[in-house]
Amino acid sequence: MNKRLISLMLTVIMLFSVMLTSCSSTSGENAEQEITDEASRYTTTLSMYLITEKETTDEAAAAVAEAFNKITKAKFKTQVNMYFYTEDELYDVLEEKVAGIEAEIEAEEAARKAAKQRQKELKALGITEAATTAEETSDETTAEETVVNEWGLSELKYPEESSRQIDIIAFTGYERYLDYIDRDVLSRLDDELSSGSKKLKDYINPVFMDAAKVDGSTYAIPNNHVIGEYTYLLVNKELAAKYSYDPTDFTELSFAAEFVEDVAKYEPDVTPVCGELELTNIKYMSLDKDTLKFTDERSVVGAFVSATAGYSTRVSFRQIFATRQITDQIKTIQDFADKGYIKKNADPSKPFAISVMKGSRDLVNQYGDKYEMIVLENPMATEESLYSGMFGVTTYTKDLTRSMEIVTYLNTNSELRNLLQYGIEGVNYQINEDGTLTRLNKDYMMDLGKTGNAFVAYPEEGMPADAWESGKLQNIDARLDPLHGFSFDAEELDWKWVEIMEKVSDEYLPKLDACKSAEEVTAFVDKAYEELLANTDFANANKTLTEGTPNYLYNEWYNTNWPPEG
Repeated sequence: MNKRLISLMLTVIMLFSVMLTSCSSTSGENAEQEITDEASRYTTTLSMYLITEKETTDEAAAAVAEAFNKITKAKFKTQVNMYFYTEDELYDVLEEKVAGIEAEIEAEEAARKAAKQRQKELKALGITEAATTAEETSDETTAEETVVNEWGLSELKYPEESSRQIDIIAFTGYERYLDYIDRDVLSRLDDELSSGSKKLKDYINPVFMDAAKVDGSTYAIPNNHVIGEYTYLLVNKELAAKYSYDPTDFTELSFAAEFVEDVAKYEPDVTPVCGELELTNIKYMSLDKDTLKFTDERSVVGAFVSATAGYSTRVSFRQIFATRQITDQIKTIQDFADKGYIKKNADPSKPFAISVMKGSRDLVNQYGDKYEMIVLENPMATEESLYSGMFGVTTYTKDLTRSMEIVTYLNTNSELRNLLQYGIEGVNYQINEDGTLTRLNKDYMMDLGKTGNAFVAYPEEGMPADAWESGKLQNIDARLDPLHGFSFDAEELDWKWVEIMEKVSDEYLPKLDACKSAEEVTAFVDKAYEELLANTDFANANKTLTEGTPNYLYNEWYNTNWPPEG
């Protein structure tokens, strides 16, 4: 009888084990490994330095930190000491902390060298002295070590944070990113991204991940968010059909000129051009003397950059009067202005023939039924956008893998992400029936772009509930700026060539702006083209073969990154 009972119990246990295994999405082998890993995992304490807004109160930050740690302790056996600073404060704090650690390391190194020298001197005198070391002992504890909390219950013990420890840091800016890398402040993350943190590649747009690479290595995780904005040419579908035009042919503003003429002539109740018109698709060769990078300031040297241009696209800089796509825009805009077609303050809710609008993909939802939406410029991932918020793990981290676990979970888990961004639901914010968010106070205020992946957080207050769906589609169209990562070397750049271009720009651009009609613009453009073509100094300043010119240095950089075939 006992044997039968034991046999029955074993059978039930085996069946129950099979049921558990079959209900799991993890294979038996992997589940067993996860159980082994979890059982052997030690408790650890990490530091996390965050950027907050000045309105955030200490009490609200402490409440968020407590809730944050409930999740990380339960999930990873990791305690996270969270430090909230405004952006200006944060960098000062980090610099002071790094300097202190470096000074301590240098002092210890000096002490070790002195002790070694003393040993040599004593040995020479025939004196033996016991060697001493000042090695730092590990403060990691195992999961079995516990303490009794204030309620008299046992809980896992977490080690104290080391004075030399800086783990996860939030920061912004490309120059700061490069500086941290050059100074060996940031850890290389590629091994983690190929193992425990590979999930990040599924959650963060490849444009951001590509931008995070410096010399082929990744040192920070950018905060995924909606990239840039489109420039659309809106064309009235009904009127285009009425006058036998295919609006998809209007890939440039000038291509729509005849259509606008017909609407203006035969449709008096329709606005020919709704809103202002500006030149699009242009990169100017104008330099910021402090950063030695390109700026958006106008110049007589520039390049037409198509909507499909991306990081590997060569930008061909030359005088703008020699580029048809640019001069066509200049002439068309002036012609429309001469004829009174452009209504700067027109109501966009009323019919118009064309309009050029900048904005998100939501413009398609707003105007797409009645207007063909021609993309003149795709969203461009600029330096400012790409590095507006990042998380890195420093070289002073206690545990790189455990730090990346937190960074990964923050960027992929909505619960943790919303907690860090908005605080505690019911205390700092509430979710409305339509899925939108309403803040209850300003006790806890964080910048959405500086706290992780925006797409796993609730949309900001005032955004539509489905904002991230169109945002994800917009990011698919996004391009990395063709000039990303390029800056001039001060020692290689010959400023005399820059000064020649600036002098010519100062002379010719005011003359262009002074033109009062399309006829004057056309005559000036043609004349300027011929004059600049004959200007030897200006021609040399723009040559790709003239050493020290901006074009020479840009092409040298481009050919290094994308070597010519053959």
